[in-house]
Amino acid sequence: MIKFKKTMTEKINQYRYYILTLVVMTVLAVTGFYFYNQKIEISRVEDDVQFNFIIDGKNYIMPSPVHSFHFLNSMGFPWRGLAEPSSINKYDTEAQTALNLGFRSADGTVLLFADEKIKAIEARSTFVALADNLGITEDVKEALSALDTAVVLQKEQTVLDDRIIHLEYQIEKALHNKKKENLAVLVELGAWLEGLHIASKGVMNNYTPGYAEILRQPHIAEIYLDVLAAIIHRSTNEKEKILLESIAKYLAKVSKIANHTHKESFPLEKAKELNIIAIDIKKLIESNDDVLKK
Repeated sequence: MIKFKKTMTEKINQYRYYILTLVVMTVLAVTGFYFYNQKIEISRVEDDVQFNFIIDGKNYIMPSPVHSFHFLNSMGFPWRGLAEPSSINKYDTEAQTALNLGFRSADGTVLLFADEKIKAIEARSTFVALADNLGITEDVKEALSALDTAVVLQKEQTVLDDRIIHLEYQIEKALHNKKKENLAVLVELGAWLEGLHIASKGVMNNYTPGYAEILRQPHIAEIYLDVLAAIIHRSTNEKEKILLESIAKYLAKVSKIANHTHKESFPLEKAKELNIIAIDIKKLIESNDDVLKK
């Protein structure tokens, strides 16, 4: 009887893992955390659909990091102490400025989850300065004000999520209107890379198979590699090219590590590997030193 109970418990635990994995993957697919695996030729952006990115005539639908943050948050993910926003807001290229705008967007979201208000204010200040350097402050000020109001009034998390996503949309729309689709993509890439840094760090500190599933995202790395190749090809700024080529090399490593078999949980060792790469990318993108020489 004891042996039977032990066997049944083991089977139940095994089934629980399979069910958890299935639920995680289903939610990621529904929320858009994974890239919709399609590229279609189009001539314009429709106003009534989610904002897309058009690079060399191809439409790329990028997942918002906010969806994955929200999913982790619903699982009780421990955010406190994970976001470390930089205060640097001036860079030599618009590409690096856009990447850092994405980084601060991710930091601000996580700091709100963690209720680290002082750091959140600092991240907001840098965010505004970066947006100003890209010439989009006026375009996003209403969306930013709406988010500020929701935070001050201590609105529920779903309201904050909506405000954050709306701000994200306004950033992309502003850059699109300025014919700078490449920068809109880089903002999203920056947010995703900082999300990778934060999530891998959190998984390392508090490993569970459920948390770790969020790191299994090779499709996103692969599509960003595709997009980066197009941006690099059209770039006329040598420093920008070197930066993006360096990021692409790191992304290739991320894609390989994240492409872990679904037959087993995403291991702690791979979470550590991803975090090491994410830290290197963060240093590369946030640094304002002359570190981009070949």
